[in-house]
Amino acid sequence: MGIYLADQTLVFFQGMLVGAVLALLFDAFRISRIALPTPVWAVFVEDVVFFLVCAVVTFSLMLSVLDGQVRFFVLVGQGLGAALYSLTLGQLVMAVSKTIISIIKRILWFLFRWILLPVWKLFYHIVAFCLRPFYFIAGFAKKTMQRWKFRLKIRRLLVYNHFKDCLRAKRRNPEDPAEDETEG
Repeated sequence: MGIYLADQTLVFFQGMLVGAVLALLFDAFRISRIALPTPVWAVFVEDVVFFLVCAVVTFSLMLSVLDGQVRFFVLVGQGLGAALYSLTLGQLVMAVSKTIISIIKRILWFLFRWILLPVWKLFYHIVAFCLRPFYFIAGFAKKTMQRWKFRLKIRRLLVYNHFKDCLRAKRRNPEDPAEDETEG
């Protein structure tokens, strides 16, 4: 069964429409990247998902309209539709979305700075005031434990301390000839 010129033109325009829709989908990914900081690995995942969606949509278009035959003019139509959208309506969509995102960020910053931050500081000071006795008790317990640990050590009986005491005694011994050489 052949495909006529009128049918080819209709399929070409359908390809252009699909290309424009796919470019709009890509703009949605771009808008999400502008609105929220996105790590590099997430950008990679988004791009892979986008290209998988493009492949499935293109395959579905060719399967439904052309009975699964791959026609180059459909791919050209999709590319042309995406380019036309990106150069015309896409720039308007991105400009409007950047403006809206900027306004929303300013509103959220205002709310955070003038409402949430003072409430958070008040809550922080109330909690710090309530926990002050516990900090005192914790500090006292820590100092007490350090004193107990210090008292548990009998310094003369520890092997390494005994060895250090022997070395100090040897250094203080004036009869040692090696010490005389180092001093002179």
